[in-house]
Amino acid sequence: MTGTEKILSAIRLANEAGVGERPWEDFLKSLNDLIGGVFSNLEIVDLSSGRYVELKSTENIGINESYLEHYQSKNPRIAKLLTKRQSAIVHDHLAFSETDIDRDEFYNDFLAPNGLRYFAGIAALHTPDLLAGFSVQRSMAHGNIGTEQVAILETLLPHMKTSLQTYMKLGELQRQTQAFQAMCDVAEQPMVAIGSDCRVHFSNTAGARVLRRFPAMLRNGRLYLGDEINQLAMEARLVALARHDNNVGQGDDRFILNGLTGSATPVKGKLTPVSKPENQGYPSDVVAMFAFDIPAAADTLPRDALQRAYELSHAELELIEALSAGASLREAAQYRQVRYDTVRKQLRSVMSKMGVRRQSDLQSLLTWVKT
Repeated sequence: MTGTEKILSAIRLANEAGVGERPWEDFLKSLNDLIGGVFSNLEIVDLSSGRYVELKSTENIGINESYLEHYQSKNPRIAKLLTKRQSAIVHDHLAFSETDIDRDEFYNDFLAPNGLRYFAGIAALHTPDLLAGFSVQRSMAHGNIGTEQVAILETLLPHMKTSLQTYMKLGELQRQTQAFQAMCDVAEQPMVAIGSDCRVHFSNTAGARVLRRFPAMLRNGRLYLGDEINQLAMEARLVALARHDNNVGQGDDRFILNGLTGSATPVKGKLTPVSKPENQGYPSDVVAMFAFDIPAAADTLPRDALQRAYELSHAELELIEALSAGASLREAAQYRQVRYDTVRKQLRSVMSKMGVRRQSDLQSLLTWVKT
């Protein structure tokens, strides 16, 4: 590739790494090739403690472990170069002469034994709490970077900054989601988090168990109440909540799920609005929590007894639970994310083990077992 093609390739790799489509190491290898170095790093540093929040590298972990354990606190580059200003391209000769380098403990005791001497640093993001950027570590033979390498870094800098901002924002959203899911898991009541389009974004452990047993509650990833009137009412309420209009449908937050569990006792659910999700740790596309009130009669299929009596596999047991709850074969396949043909084979196996020839006979047997 030509020099321009290499730069364009590096920009593409940075963009893809920022949104999680590629590992950062792919971009770091490209950066190292463009600038010329022994290895390259992505470094995110907590300025209050001086410790790394995250470190990714093209180098084997040994050198970086030694640095983190023994030499990070002795690195003069962070204090004298990388914390000076935002979006800075820095290198050793901006702060140190060759005499300074020769006399410095960090350069002599850590860099030199590892075949290193110079570096090029890019302080892409600088906040009161964090310093995030990239570095290319160079040997004595590479020398200090010149005007050509600086020009390349200046071309890459805005793309590196944007990609790193995206990466850190996505990471924060992921941490918020994980923290919120952990909080929901403390609750014993089954619940799911839904968006304005009724899409289920995640569920607590009890909620996942309900959806697994009653897959008819999901249609193309969206919560389904069993009849159109109920469904339209909930959709209108969710859209209003997404617009922060709490007056539309106010008070109509209790719903009935009709004919979805195979039980004569109706299943009820309560919608709890989530206000200002971006300020409370909720993922931004979640507008409400839906909590299920599952009657005992809807959940009385004796799993363990059936499994022992008929030697059913875990997958086969899940299938008959779904069928017992009123799901079709296609609905069971869709929720479990398996091929329809796979579910048909599992059904034939279940029918053989349970001694029935028709699916209707199997349904009758399951109904009898439940009652």
